[in-house]
Amino acid sequence: IASFSKDVFCVLDRDCNCFYVSQNIDAVAGIDVAQSLESGLKQRIATKDLQALGDYLSAEDAQLPAQRFRIKQADNAWHWCEMRFMGARRDEKTQEVRYECLLHDVNELVTVRGDLEKARLEADLANRSRSEFLANMNHELRTPLNAIIGFAQMIESGIYGDVGHPKYNDYISNIQSSGQNLLSKVNDLIEIANINSGDMALNEGEHDLIKIARCAVELYAHKAFMARVELHDNLPDQQIIANVDRVRVLQVIMNLVSNAVK
Repeated sequence: IASFSKDVFCVLDRDCNCFYVSQNIDAVAGIDVAQSLESGLKQRIATKDLQALGDYLSAEDAQLPAQRFRIKQADNAWHWCEMRFMGARRDEKTQEVRYECLLHDVNELVTVRGDLEKARLEADLANRSRSEFLANMNHELRTPLNAIIGFAQMIESGIYGDVGHPKYNDYISNIQSSGQNLLSKVNDLIEIANINSGDMALNEGEHDLIKIARCAVELYAHKAFMARVELHDNLPDQQIIANVDRVRVLQVIMNLVSNAVK
């Protein structure tokens, strides 16, 4: 029965010397029965894992979780297996304890879990990088923009006197409105990034959907120009007011516009 099972049945001593092993040992260790007996199997088990296996067998506790270990196959590739304790008995001649156990191939499982853990760590690193980028974006862009807008407002209000030529007032007004527009777009981009990282809750309110759509088109105007794509919104002039989260609606429309530009 053991020979037809995926698990390998074997009888070992505490040092993992093998006294019996089922015919399907080659499926796990890549070696035949003759090569496994006595110290054959033991010599293929990773040295660092032998002590843990000996302690596991000596505990004689079938309730313990299976002990994982590495075994070198015939092609010298390391393979992950698990050993599960089944029972213990004494040899009639030597009175030494023999441990009956099952060996199970878990190499694919360990490999997949390793790949998943690697992917998780890479995702965590990407999230940390994004958080650092957002923190820098907040400081490097918002701070000077707020300063520009503030100085423009001071000059426009004439706190320290008239600036002189009336044309300068137009320039100051343009600087202020352009700064406010740019700051609004920076805020939108940062909030959208926060949505993607799951750090933002819904912030619903009454907003004009037409205005939001035009903002999304403006944000992709340069990308469309570089891609030699003509971008037209064809939006109506009248407002469409709805109770929505402005940033999340903006993100949806930006995704649609991005796909259209591609």
